[in-house]
Amino acid sequence: SHTGKVRARNEDVFFVMRFSWFNRSYGDWIKMQKRPPFTLAQAKAVENQLTLARAVAPVADYWAPIKYRNRTSNRVSIWGTTEQFLITSGVSVVNGRFLTAEEVNGARPVCVIGADVATNLFQLENPIGKKVRLNQTALEVIGVLDKQGSFLGEFNLDNRVILPLRQFMSLFSRYPHLRMEVKALDTTKMDEAKEELRGVLRKVRRLAPGEPDDFSVNQQEMLIERFNRVAGTIAAVGLFITGLA
Repeated sequence: SHTGKVRARNEDVFFVMRFSWFNRSYGDWIKMQKRPPFTLAQAKAVENQLTLARAVAPVADYWAPIKYRNRTSNRVSIWGTTEQFLITSGVSVVNGRFLTAEEVNGARPVCVIGADVATNLFQLENPIGKKVRLNQTALEVIGVLDKQGSFLGEFNLDNRVILPLRQFMSLFSRYPHLRMEVKALDTTKMDEAKEELRGVLRKVRRLAPGEPDDFSVNQQEMLIERFNRVAGTIAAVGLFITGLA
């Protein structure tokens, strides 16, 4: 029953960040830029307090070159996150495995690589167990992600490397600009889950009653609906986004 329209794949995931995916004006964007970043402590507090969420994954990203022996991929999207990203993003691993909680908590020097990174750096070699270099740090490749393609031809989801968030922080920034992916527990209770999430975020961010939210809760459906309105019906299957910085 394919309708020909683009549909969101992770419809039960909320994307929490400082910015809304749709701003009414340039002034709105400027205001959002002044919102304080999310901290790791806030992300942990949100995870601990939600009752209607199946998983919560903080995410930070950065562009950087990555090397294996004499080969280099110059502009790769480096994502720092936790083991729960496997649940919130819906990614699948075709070779090896994903990050474990122990590796995340211990900031272990390991990584999971996208399909294009695997091809570019390793060609026909099996990447599992090999060491890549990122900012002069050696990271062991423990997994390769299934090919995902790109969103609207713009962001290549296969050109990324995923590593434990604290390892990311030690490599790039002690205070990264975090966002969160929150997967709802029950798809029939999305409104309740969103309302709980908003309440917990306000509490964690210490907002007084009457103060406006200093965060945005985005959903893929917003983006997909806007795209379908603009582009009309398009023949596309399995199109999705895993988060926009």
